[in-house]
Amino acid sequence: MGRNVITAPHQIAKQTYLQIKSTGIVEEVKALSQTEDDISKIVLHLASCVLFASVLTLWEGIDCTYLKPLSATIRNYPETSVVNSNNNNEIPGIIQLMSQSTRGMGRGAIDRSDGWYQDTYATSLDSGQEYARIIPSYNEIMLEHRAVRVPAWKKEVSTKDDVIHSVDTVIRALETINELKSIAPEYEWETMKEILQGPLLTLDLQYSCSVLQQARDFLSSDVRQEIGFDWGSCAWRRCGAQADAQESLAELYNSIGLFEPFECLFTIDIVERSLRDILTVIPEDYKPNSNEIIERIGSYTAYEPRNAEGENEDGVENIDKDFLDALVKLRSVNFDVED
Repeated sequence: MGRNVITAPHQIAKQTYLQIKSTGIVEEVKALSQTEDDISKIVLHLASCVLFASVLTLWEGIDCTYLKPLSATIRNYPETSVVNSNNNNEIPGIIQLMSQSTRGMGRGAIDRSDGWYQDTYATSLDSGQEYARIIPSYNEIMLEHRAVRVPAWKKEVSTKDDVIHSVDTVIRALETINELKSIAPEYEWETMKEILQGPLLTLDLQYSCSVLQQARDFLSSDVRQEIGFDWGSCAWRRCGAQADAQESLAELYNSIGLFEPFECLFTIDIVERSLRDILTVIPEDYKPNSNEIIERIGSYTAYEPRNAEGENEDGVENIDKDFLDALVKLRSVNFDVED
């Protein structure tokens, strides 16, 4: 009897230990099962994403190859199989078909080199398609954006000379704008295109405006807000004079040969007003005196809208006047009132 009393606590402890151990094993099994379940869900999700992307890419390849009209660069129609020249292995035609929807994406300057370009777009140097070869890819444009534009925006202006030099660039750009105004009526499209492609109205002007926009130690917040951000990156921020000038220069460049001279002058006037707005808000300490500025760029003369015949029509051509008059009359008629 006494022995049972003595050993009873040990038995209770042993039973408790076994219960705790069994409970721990059950929890470990549950945790392991949950982990396996999570892994299977992740694998299933990734497999579903890959399958969906493959089906979407295949459909886009079919759409780009057979349904849409041919693009500016001729595509090769996929074959049943393609022989890889490196190891003589055959690539399934379905893979080539899928590549039609992504052709040209992720490309760089090296992919516009001799050989690759002609083979990819089934063209030759004398086929008239060579001009498209100089167009940079999306990757090249974004590389320039990351390597040039963004560092320029983040650059801290440390000297007064940086601001003065940037202001002088704006003045030189206005001198070039005056040159464009003088040759536009003469249909000098090639000369205008060369000027618009030059560094002064592109990289130099863009960099200088970015420097002025970041000149917190020298220019007030109102002045920098008037200058604004780059046209392609102002987004939800204020697109000021810089963006207006860049957008108008791009429109003029893209429409050279399509615009009539009076349309070119209208677009050039937007650029001129934008750059002059920048000069107006810059404090006198950072720009030449008024007489020197007038001597270099002259006084501003407001553009008078004219039609193709050179007649002042208040921005409306004769062919449109009757249509606009009819619209005015229609707006004045109350169709709800019955006679």
